[in-house]
Amino acid sequence: MAGTTGQNQRLVRRFRRTILCAAACTALVLGSLTLGGASAEPAPPFSNGRASAVAQILGLAPGVGSLQLGVSSGRTVAQLANKLAQAQAQTLDLGLVGTSLTAEGCNGTPAAVKPEQLPQPITVDNRKGDASRSGDDYPIAGSPLGGGRRTVAATTTPSALATVETVASVLGPLATISGGRSSASTRVVDGAAREAEATTSVDLDIAGIVQLHGLQWRAFHRTGADPSVSGTFSVDSASVGGVPLPVDQLGMLQSLLNTLLAPSGISIAMPGSST
Repeated sequence: MAGTTGQNQRLVRRFRRTILCAAACTALVLGSLTLGGASAEPAPPFSNGRASAVAQILGLAPGVGSLQLGVSSGRTVAQLANKLAQAQAQTLDLGLVGTSLTAEGCNGTPAAVKPEQLPQPITVDNRKGDASRSGDDYPIAGSPLGGGRRTVAATTTPSALATVETVASVLGPLATISGGRSSASTRVVDGAAREAEATTSVDLDIAGIVQLHGLQWRAFHRTGADPSVSGTFSVDSASVGGVPLPVDQLGMLQSLLNTLLAPSGISIAMPGSST
């Protein structure tokens, strides 16, 4: 286990510059939401069609040369296609970094970790009726990454729901993410409409200077009867050194925070909405 911790630390040091560059744009991919649905004016009679929702707590895409080493945490996916519904949840996906950690060394030395030691996604679908699964992941040795609870469910309605809770991440001295939660859901409502919804919420500490609590992204799309589409972002509270800041005007909050963070080289871009 000590060898694994050492390799993780060397890995972080090797990519520290690119990780910092990726995370310094705090529109980041923190809380990214993606929705998809059928056309807003489906021809009668109503058919279930397709709907999908994706929510993600954290996304990093550092690069070495032209090689992208994407890492994501708290990713949830819910999809339906006609009568089929399926859901997937994963606390941490290390991408190519995970592949390198589980690969045998060039000189034949054993891999740093076994594939089964890394967080795995859980998936369910409704092909055999209503189904649900849940499970807990524990942080990877030597880091806070990978911990959280995953829950997935799919019903014959059809509907699908996936959630990941209590994800925490530390990006060196740059930022600490806690209380992370993502949720993605899709469903058919009363045989007349389809809905897709994705939400992400986190608490964020930036360089020990700024504390942002209850950051929440929400995207919603309904087609069929009473169509509707919306996307929102909000912050419950913000403070600097324990001094509270107003959060009712996000543009003003962003400007103030960037002024305070300027000496650290970090800047924040409050997200807009996209559906």
